[in-house]
Amino acid sequence: NIITKVVSSSSSLSNFTFVERIPQEGTSDIQVLQPEGIDIDSEGNIYVNDIEPNHIAKFSKNGTYILSWGSTGSDDGQFNHPHGNEVDQDGNVYITDQGNARVQKFTRDGKFKWGAHGTGDGQFTHPHGVAADSKGNVFVSDRDNANIQKFTSNGTFITKWGSEGSQAGQFIQPWDVAVDSSDNVY
Repeated sequence: NIITKVVSSSSSLSNFTFVERIPQEGTSDIQVLQPEGIDIDSEGNIYVNDIEPNHIAKFSKNGTYILSWGSTGSDDGQFNHPHGNEVDQDGNVYITDQGNARVQKFTRDGKFKWGAHGTGDGQFTHPHGVAADSKGNVFVSDRDNANIQKFTSNGTFITKWGSEGSQAGQFIQPWDVAVDSSDNVY
């Protein structure tokens, strides 16, 4: 029920050094019960999806609790099993909401959502991972539809790829998605 911050001076797993636990004892007003997704913004703030109470918790880079939002439900700002999260270069926070088959975007000026349950373009059955590229495009892995979908930052569907299987271009439950500094999608 804690997130552990570690550092490494080499690529060997035996050389990781424990730095701190988040939230730090005595510095947090919130307990993270069942962390599922985590990301860090450009200022070092840490966003953690907590699937037990269906909320998102934000901590400073030293582990101090800042705020949380969300509750159980299907309205805007509510979640039913928040899985992946991604903070883009502008500080927007994207949350995959598995039980509601959608992605929600939170900004400084408000929030909006996109996606619906189904198998068509822009639809999800089990959205899990989410990542953003340097242009603001958002990629979502859908485990049960066995695909990756690409959207603009405002939720407009661009394209998707993948199908169920083990051949090139196919997936068996794609769990997550990542984008590197050259905008390659993994």
